[in-house]
Amino acid sequence: MKLGSILLFLIVFLSTGLVAQQQIIEYEAFFLHNKSELTDLEKNKLTIFHDSILTNYSITNMFIIGYANEIGGYEYNHRLSTDRANYIHQFIRNENLKIPTEVVGKGEIITRKEQDYKNQLIENRKAVMRYAVYSRLVHTASISEFAAGEKMTIKSIGFYPDSPVYLPQSEPTLLKLVEDLSKNKSYYIQIQGHIYDPNNYEKDRVYPDANPTLSEDRAKTIYHFLIQNGIDSTRLSYVGFQGKYPLNKKPQDDRRVEIEVVKIQPE
Repeated sequence: MKLGSILLFLIVFLSTGLVAQQQIIEYEAFFLHNKSELTDLEKNKLTIFHDSILTNYSITNMFIIGYANEIGGYEYNHRLSTDRANYIHQFIRNENLKIPTEVVGKGEIITRKEQDYKNQLIENRKAVMRYAVYSRLVHTASISEFAAGEKMTIKSIGFYPDSPVYLPQSEPTLLKLVEDLSKNKSYYIQIQGHIYDPNNYEKDRVYPDANPTLSEDRAKTIYHFLIQNGIDSTRLSYVGFQGKYPLNKKPQDDRRVEIEVVKIQPE
């Protein structure tokens, strides 16, 4: 099953001699058979994706379209698809944002390829979110603004849950970091990885640490990205702090890396 697909269309508007770029970003959330609520895993994925959209873009309007597979009668499938769309709308709704949103159930999607019948039935139980957005310019501080021993948190670099893989939206910021380090060759840094640990937030339960190297693996991912893009490895080091330093905000805020200036050595 897909983790969620992102589809970008580029629309160019001309107004008073200026060119503005708008994107349609599409995300798919998947449901269990006959269900109109997401599993915890799907809710977590959707939350992370939606938060990253709010962070990196200005949303002009949204479309939420619910679907069902062909199992069940026509009226039942149409009602189920509508319930799925409404569920997504309520799940991500924020009264403070007041984003114009069209919510509709489209009923069933008919399976066409018999050889992939089972997978199509699964993939057709979904809701599709289409975000009409403009890119939001996110200011990333330069490493040159920090003294030795100081660190900066790069909020626009995020990771998938329980994974060292960074979110696709993080790459522009990573490339800016490469550019910044290339200009400031006297700066030596340590990449510090962090994780979301529910034990920091839910005191009445104990969650086992299923992946004790995850925070280090996230830092290592960024370390290798910088090296692959031309940064000398002798200027870089990395470490994982697991969930020792929670920000007491959203889970995605704890899935982060911080950059500490280790030393500034004149060239």
